[in-house]
Amino acid sequence: MEKYILLDFIESASDVILSVNDCGIIEYWNCSAEILFGFKKDEAIGMSLDIIIPEKHREKHWESFYKVIETGKSKYKKGDILSVPAIDKNGNRISIEFTITTIDISGKIKYIFSIIRNKSR
Repeated sequence: MEKYILLDFIESASDVILSVNDCGIIEYWNCSAEILFGFKKDEAIGMSLDIIIPEKHREKHWESFYKVIETGKSKYKKGDILSVPAIDKNGNRISIEFTITTIDISGKIKYIFSIIRNKSR
């Protein structure tokens, strides 16, 4: 399959598809992410995931995030669907469900990809 066909698929997916690096900085943000969260691609890429994490949940999120980055292990099993609150650009609360996949490069997790759905609908 050609690379561009796959990119078109990811970009036009109904679900949000995003990736972050091992510091939690957004590196990929598809069109559905723009629609759900209200941030255009150029506003989101290069920003911390904090733009979509409610402030009261950030400490717990980052504690878990860095534990996964450091150990390569999560308390969640492959295929588990997580439900959490999120926020959009205007600060409105959104209920989301998501899965994550880690990308290991040379024995270290470098990227985390996530597929997200709006649970509120």
